[in-house]
Amino acid sequence: MEKSRFDVIGSSYEEAMRRFPDARTDEKWILEKLDLKSSDRVFEFAAGTGYLTLKIAPKVKEIVAQDISSLTLEISKKKAEDLGLKNIIYYHETDPDWPKAEDGSFDKVVCLGGFHHIYDQVRALRNVYRILKKGGICVIGDFADCSSVQKYFDEVIHYHTETGHKALFLTKSRMINLGRICGFEEFYAERLKVPFIFSSEKDIGIFYKLAHGLDQKEEEVLEDVRNYMGVHKELEKYIVPMDYIYAYYKK
Repeated sequence: MEKSRFDVIGSSYEEAMRRFPDARTDEKWILEKLDLKSSDRVFEFAAGTGYLTLKIAPKVKEIVAQDISSLTLEISKKKAEDLGLKNIIYYHETDPDWPKAEDGSFDKVVCLGGFHHIYDQVRALRNVYRILKKGGICVIGDFADCSSVQKYFDEVIHYHTETGHKALFLTKSRMINLGRICGFEEFYAERLKVPFIFSSEKDIGIFYKLAHGLDQKEEEVLEDVRNYMGVHKELEKYIVPMDYIYAYYKK
């Protein structure tokens, strides 16, 4: 993972989420498949500023939120305090083996939107297997390779953000084979179009500029989003379809 990118864009990304809290819908598949219980201990890696963390925490006994960026975890922690959530353990860790995460100690493991920044994905999934209890579930969601989203990142975002953007985007085949390599009992992957939803086209330019820390004008960002992912209107809302891969693993 690239610590510098998350520390640089964390505050800008959080501003995007503050201004457009209902734009993303990519957590829905994740939450459905996790089937969270009030007794669950959950480990979230690449937890970022807490978008998913704060949705999971009220549903479970405890969630450990790991990230390599202390800045993003501090943003998440402040939001959790404002919401009165006291069952989140923040784990700032740059060691990819997560040494403080004990073997067989979690019911669920989850990652949304950060897996494409993990370069040794076999190592990551082997550690997921290690820390899961027998019968435990891991669910991962992230951007799809060979897609308009991947092209947008590679051809636009990389050249218009301070840190650049280097990533290993997901494919169904890779995620299925990771399950085989790492020894999971059950696993499958799906590719889906996930709508990001906005009240106006102008909001789209603002959101993507902030979310990715882009040096472009909002109008330029909107034009790129139109050209790569497309924008369509549906029930008075403006939709940007985002290509995702979701993967499910059971130990």
